[in-house]
Amino acid sequence: MADLLLSSLIRIVLQKSTDSLVQRMGEMWGIDDQREKLHDKLLAVQDVLTDAEEQGDAKPSVKSWLAKLKSAAYDADDVLDEFCYEELRQDAVARGHKAGNVSGFFSVENPVLFRYKMSKKLKKVVGRIDELVTEMERFKFVQGRQGRVLQHVGTHSHVIESEVIGREGDKEKLVTLLTRVCPSENLMVLPVVGMGGLGKTTLAQLVYNDPRVKDHFKLLVWVCVSEEFDVGALTKLIIDTIVEEDCKVPSNNMELLQKRLRKEIHGKRYLLVLDDVWNENGEKWEQLRDLLNCGDLGSVVLVTTRSGIVADVMGTIPKYNLGYFNEEDSWKLFHRRAFGMRVGECEELVEIGKKLVKNCQGLPLAIKTLGSLMSYKNEVGQWLAVLEQSMIWENKHAKDDGGVLPVLRLSYDHLPSYMKQCFAFCAIFPKDYVMEKEKLVQYWMAHGFIPSDGSGGLEMSGSDIFNELALRSFFQNLEKTFCFDTYNNFEHRFYFQTTCKMHDLMHDLAQSVMRDECLSIVRPLQMNNTPKYNVRHILLGNPMENNVAIKCFPTTRSLILSTRREFYNVEDVGYVKSNFLRILHVCNNPIKNMTTLRTMKHLRYLELSVYNLTTISETISTLYLLQTLRLYNCSNLSKLPEGMRYMKSLRHFYMDYSYKLKCMPPSLGELQYLQTLTHYIVGTGVQNRIGELKTLNLGGQLCIYNLREIQDARDAREANMVSKQNLEHLELCWRLPVNVRPIFCCSEAVILHLEVLAALKPCNKLKNLQINAYRGYNFPVWMTEYQMLENLVTLYIIECTWCTSVPPLYMLPLLQTLYITYMDNLRHLCCGVFMSAKGGEDAPITFPSLKSLILIGLSNLDCWCEGDVSEKTSLIFPVLTELQITRCPKLTAIPIAPLLEKMTIEENQTLSCSMEEKVQS
Repeated sequence: MADLLLSSLIRIVLQKSTDSLVQRMGEMWGIDDQREKLHDKLLAVQDVLTDAEEQGDAKPSVKSWLAKLKSAAYDADDVLDEFCYEELRQDAVARGHKAGNVSGFFSVENPVLFRYKMSKKLKKVVGRIDELVTEMERFKFVQGRQGRVLQHVGTHSHVIESEVIGREGDKEKLVTLLTRVCPSENLMVLPVVGMGGLGKTTLAQLVYNDPRVKDHFKLLVWVCVSEEFDVGALTKLIIDTIVEEDCKVPSNNMELLQKRLRKEIHGKRYLLVLDDVWNENGEKWEQLRDLLNCGDLGSVVLVTTRSGIVADVMGTIPKYNLGYFNEEDSWKLFHRRAFGMRVGECEELVEIGKKLVKNCQGLPLAIKTLGSLMSYKNEVGQWLAVLEQSMIWENKHAKDDGGVLPVLRLSYDHLPSYMKQCFAFCAIFPKDYVMEKEKLVQYWMAHGFIPSDGSGGLEMSGSDIFNELALRSFFQNLEKTFCFDTYNNFEHRFYFQTTCKMHDLMHDLAQSVMRDECLSIVRPLQMNNTPKYNVRHILLGNPMENNVAIKCFPTTRSLILSTRREFYNVEDVGYVKSNFLRILHVCNNPIKNMTTLRTMKHLRYLELSVYNLTTISETISTLYLLQTLRLYNCSNLSKLPEGMRYMKSLRHFYMDYSYKLKCMPPSLGELQYLQTLTHYIVGTGVQNRIGELKTLNLGGQLCIYNLREIQDARDAREANMVSKQNLEHLELCWRLPVNVRPIFCCSEAVILHLEVLAALKPCNKLKNLQINAYRGYNFPVWMTEYQMLENLVTLYIIECTWCTSVPPLYMLPLLQTLYITYMDNLRHLCCGVFMSAKGGEDAPITFPSLKSLILIGLSNLDCWCEGDVSEKTSLIFPVLTELQITRCPKLTAIPIAPLLEKMTIEENQTLSCSMEEKVQS
């Protein structure tokens, strides 16, 4: 297999070589001619790369040439990266950053020495690539050649149903859908979606041949589409299939074709199966759909595809996602293939076979391929040998044209080069690893995998790539979960997180593409005999033994050190000699010396989850190319680098559990690209007031602490919170992160609290809001406006002890979680709701979407709404499933909640007795 990721690497280098920073530095240091030469040489290589990669499969000399080219391209990328870094360093020094200043004449950052060093490096790289271009000419590569044309075996409608296993339930569901079509629908399009090898075509064949379907439709047509979606050719193919002969109409004569097609299907209720569709161009489909729209009411087009994008383009009803085989059906299929031919069944082989089937993860094609392979192996030892293989297609039979690899590779080959690189990078993670979408996109950004369109929307482009890979079945088990963290029952942080996994066979595909570039070590013993010089991405975690040192990987660009700290020693982070890291993730590893980070000037992504960190060295502020900084579980952290404002490339800054932190670095408002700032602590200095947030276009989650330091509401208004349209989660807290001591206020301070909260009015797209330790008597007007909170999903009101009422939350259409604690002066939950003295069916319905209601420490809460004095009256909560009432001693009734699943009553004798009486009765 040729190196399919080289074209993506060359694209990154070419893009970097034309970057404005690199061009300025090249002109400044008088080496622009070398930069241009590098660009021109790589363009020449790029023009023949497709042919070279295909020849590399069969010719060792070409394969060796490609390997040398890839090594040179990586070196070129590193050299150009240093130009970018130096430009940003000089800019920071000019703005007063002392940590980035040159320390002496012989420092590598001395302008004279830098020019000499970089000129020499660049000239050496250009020379290597020049030699490779000269060598390239003897291979006589074809210029501008497109990728290889994949040969498809056309499908047909015939199927022997008795030989099909495991799709009875799916068939019944589809037959029901097809035969119960609403007669008012002229043409329904039903997409069946699933990854390659899942059995979409087989399912379509079963449905197509079902007697109920044949009775329901007057005309049935089967067409295999595959890659080419030529409207004329497809129209002709449909006509030929209907008339069962060549219709003799040229595929380029659309006038005659549309007349003939209309003639054949007019007034007939038909079923058209379009098998294996890849076209994502909506215009092409609309052209064909217009021609098909003359059948009788109830006509259906059944589409099978690997791509959810195709389904979205073509479908008129929700797509049907085809699932994997269960354990029982998987074993039946394997048993028929493996034991139904030559192999004699015995208990030992059956035991091994069941373990083999688990490796197939319910993918029918993998099971059939493996079963066919094992049918030619009669020895127990042979079966054990296959079981020990990490990837089922490492065996030569699995690489045949009928195997799993070519089928999955077909989907991969359809991806653009940058998307191939994004997918293949995921080989760094172990199987069954839960990948976080946000982190994954930031990893891709760090390596330059996401093409830049000049608009700065890398995160949006990365999100689109992730979604498209998911739609194409490269990712599975997508979940959007709501997460929240609690500390001492006071600190509640909430956020949504999208996660996914890769099917084991897709993971194997990524590994086969990356070869030895990705190294995922989950056991220390795996470190023996690992390659040193080709590894670019390493993940170390889940160790089984202690005191194992990290080997030296000089070419590493991603290093993720996770889980138990005893897996690697303190010095190991510095011991990794690669200064070319783009990603460094240190988890649960004590770090004594962070000065080694200064040499890692290429870093774009840095994540530290280190419990013993008290301060972070100013060294980090010299990482001028850093895009993402994550500080998690750094519970002892008390100070951040003063020079963070010079980290000009920083886009995302995450913090969590840094409870000893009391102030932020000065002038963070200068970080013009900053999009994520999860925590901000208001200070008293001029440079760390809340006004620093004014120009930042923040999104995601933002927790603002220590609001009590704001002395004038005009400062709060300067933060311009209403302009932050991408902000979804906002916490406003008058304490420091870990301060749980009471806040005492005079009357003037109470008024100031209200004015500050009013000035911090957010945009109306907010989904999650938390108000903590607020000391106003009332909430500001914006919290009472329906339009301002209409998108709110969760609301936490924590220790707002002086407030006498809450906003009219019962009206909010999307509110699902309401958490109210320690509001001593709150007497009722709803204000302005009309109460019926009879209760029951006459009680008003409130909180239409509320699922979880938690009330803690409301010492004066005695009714659910104003004027409700009867112990039998209450509100209706139509979808409430969880209710917790703790330390609310005056409350005498609970709401009507027909869907309630979990209820907790604590320190309320009246309600507890009432509940016991109901249980006994």
